Amino acid sequence: MHPRMSAYQHQLTALKNHDNSFIQQVYQDCSPSIKQLILSNGGSISDAKEMFQKALIDTYEKALKDTFTLRVPICNYLYRVCKNMWLNELRKKGKHVTISDVEGYKDDGTGDVMVQQEEAAAEEKRVALMMRHFHRLGKQCQQILKMRWFEKKSYQVVAEHLDISYGYARRRGSECMQQWRRLIEEIID
Repeated sequence: MHPRMSAYQHQLTALKNHDNSFIQQVYQDCSPSIKQLILSNGGSISDAKEMFQKALIDTYEKALKDTFTLRVPICNYLYRVCKNMWLNELRKKGKHVTISDVEGYKDDGTGDVMVQQEEAAAEEKRVALMMRHFHRLGKQCQQILKMRWFEKKSYQVVAEHLDISYGYARRRGSECMQQWRRLIEEIID
């Protein structure tokens, strides 16, 4: 086994266990380079946020499977995933481009990711505010979003657990997600 393999697997375990401090650290360390990657390749801030969220959720889902092994630091992995997702997105739009990497991003498998301190501090603040805004949602919204998106429960299971109809669970889940997104957009913009 690679001497640093356990450290990488520890990152997956922290993600799988919803370790807030670890997730904040991932936002702080990883998202600035991904944002710069997307922006420098024809995307918007919104695109960058979406790519990062999708990559993080995809990584979380893979972490739940015992067969997935993280062989590089999580920032390197997320950067590669976002780069590939963005390239696929551009292809869907009919654009034939070669994505250029972020200047100053070192993807040599060692985990060295250059992040400016100002960006890192701003990102840490943003994540903390996101979590505060999550707690501003009503109890039912928190329950639905936690069960549906963090615990990956089906809407049927959510409905049964909360003793509500399936249709109401889906509609309410969508409303809660929109409400949380609006709160987040207020602090990001």
